[in-house]
Amino acid sequence: MRSMLIMAAASTGLPVAGLLASIPLDQLGNVTATAMLGWYAWHTAAHTIPELVESFRDELAAERSTHRGYVEQFFNDLAIERKQRHTDQLALKEALRDAIRELVERSPGKHGN
Repeated sequence: MRSMLIMAAASTGLPVAGLLASIPLDQLGNVTATAMLGWYAWHTAAHTIPELVESFRDELAAERSTHRGYVEQFFNDLAIERKQRHTDQLALKEALRDAIRELVERSPGKHGN
């Protein structure tokens, strides 16, 4: 690696070849790797995670809204069915009352006739 850097510097004509030859590249590699990991951790904590959280919250809000609409529609359907059952039960009650009244009127003398 050191020879590649020296060759690259020499090809540009810059007088940094001596400077590059004196850099401890083995230690620089560890520092660079540590710096890259540090940057990655910072970028993840500062940008990636907040963006993921915001995206998740937006999608969750949309799902909640959609689900809320389904639940409201379900409750409205239940209310309509409940009203229909109530109307049917009242009609059944009246039909039974009329049938009992008719039976009582037709029956001979046991019920006060």
